[in-house]
Amino acid sequence: AEQARMLKTEHAPTPQGIRDRLLCCLLLDLGLRASEVAGLRVEDLAEPGYVIVQRPKTDTVDRMELSRDILQALVAYTPHQCEEGLLLRGSRKNGRLTEQNMSVRAIGGRVKILGRDILGVWELSPHDLRHTWATRAAKNSDPFTLRDAGGWTNMQTPGRYVERAKVVNEGIQLDY
Repeated sequence: AEQARMLKTEHAPTPQGIRDRLLCCLLLDLGLRASEVAGLRVEDLAEPGYVIVQRPKTDTVDRMELSRDILQALVAYTPHQCEEGLLLRGSRKNGRLTEQNMSVRAIGGRVKILGRDILGVWELSPHDLRHTWATRAAKNSDPFTLRDAGGWTNMQTPGRYVERAKVVNEGIQLDY
């Protein structure tokens, strides 16, 4: 939890840092895949407080509520985003944003750099942040909600993130 908070907050007040904050919030608060983040469009945020997520891996479209941290990061990023089209802009080594969009590969590279610079963790990936989200979300969610929020089409995949209970029948309620 501490490392997740650091990834969501410890960014320079540069356009690149503001974009990186939004990137980390999207990955950690919604558990999105890198491909889903790369595909986010400004138009997908048209409804206040929500985002429409295209999930190419499962060929589905989901409406998701935005966290407070994402909303704050979006407000900070708004002056830097394009009026329409893909949401996340690429950047140069000098911290300036480009007219190019962030690709899946660029997102992976940026998360790796942020992991190294902020956490001192080498080889951090966007999937590591999705895994963090899923593991934490599984602790207080029913498996069906976790499946839907994670964009999975089966129950086996979210089951990988659920820790085995110390008392296995805790929470079982019978009606007799």
